Amino acid sequence: MKLAKKALLLTLASAAAWAQVNIGEQMPEAGLPFAMTTVSTFELPWRLAFLPDGRMLITEKVGPVWLVSQKGEKIPVANTPPVYWQGQNGMLGVFLSPNYATDQSIYLTYVEPGDYGGGLALARAKLNITPTAASLANFNVLWRQMPKGKGGQAGGQIAFSPDGQYLFLTVGDRQRFTPAQDPDQPEGKILRLTLDGKPAPGNPNFGKTGATTIPLIDPPTDTEAAKTAKVVST
Repeated sequence: MKLAKKALLLTLASAAAWAQVNIGEQMPEAGLPFAMTTVSTFELPWRLAFLPDGRMLITEKVGPVWLVSQKGEKIPVANTPPVYWQGQNGMLGVFLSPNYATDQSIYLTYVEPGDYGGGLALARAKLNITPTAASLANFNVLWRQMPKGKGGQAGGQIAFSPDGQYLFLTVGDRQRFTPAQDPDQPEGKILRLTLDGKPAPGNPNFGKTGATTIPLIDPPTDTEAAKTAKVVST
């Protein structure tokens, strides 16, 4: 896969001649009601989170996390974890803690390297910012997917409950069909966790233990072939 340079675009109130294609009965408009101005470029940018002062944290799937101003000035965030970048895997989400105003904590989701591919991880750290630098401190992995392995569709989205007490983490199926259908396995599920990454009290399966082992395959591109693919590890 070739790395594509993507642009961070800010919208301005004017017109631009750009053709559109709409789906449904609504007819496409001749142009856009705004102009787009490139202020900075990234390699495979994936997600951004706005800080209270208007600056942004932006992840690149290949690994870096950037602190970016509205004018496009970029500062690399130090002490980010190594990632397993391949296909749909890599550095994924960045999210501000519900208590960011008091603890300056952020959450990261990413695919961390393993002996055979990688696994989704959820981490929390304190964001330290100076006028010329940014770094993560007290980095702590709260939850990690085991076993690690190949396969895309890692998930990695987070939503916080309205009361700010819990988080919901999406865990992709990783193209592993049997575990994704197994209620005892996290693949293909949405996990309700505490802000510390623990199982939330009141979950339907809270306190229960799932299977101790599951088979792991190297997912082929053909869905039918995947049903009988050779097990590469357990």
